[in-house]
Amino acid sequence: MKHIDITQNLLQSKELAGTWNLERFLAVQSSILAQLAESVIEWDEGSGEGWATVNIRNEVAGYIGFDTPIAVVKSSELANIVRLVATDVTIIEVTNWDLPEYIVDLSKVKSIFTNWSWIFATDDATKASKAFAVRDLVISTM
Repeated sequence: MKHIDITQNLLQSKELAGTWNLERFLAVQSSILAQLAESVIEWDEGSGEGWATVNIRNEVAGYIGFDTPIAVVKSSELANIVRLVATDVTIIEVTNWDLPEYIVDLSKVKSIFTNWSWIFATDDATKASKAFAVRDLVISTM
């Protein structure tokens, strides 16, 4: 299986983090709701959740990061809207939430994403990042 390296996506999101705050996070959500009539966003401000879940027609279409300006989306419709309303958000488009096809370059991201320690598991044979599914990334950092 070919793996998809999302190291640059993560690094880009950290570079953009200076403009990212609660106001921008909520503005992106509001824009999505205004442009996608059948969308519902789940996020509880007081719970400490790291991601807002975007549902379209009762299916998970994507996640918007709270601490980092990053969107993980399965819906091209949602990706297009996020691109229009939030040029300061890094978008990772996926086709399958559960397929372990993503990797990162540990030497570049380990010191930056310290709260994502599980992602830094390595393959015993290659010492490279173990492949992970996007759903695992979101759930473990929720």
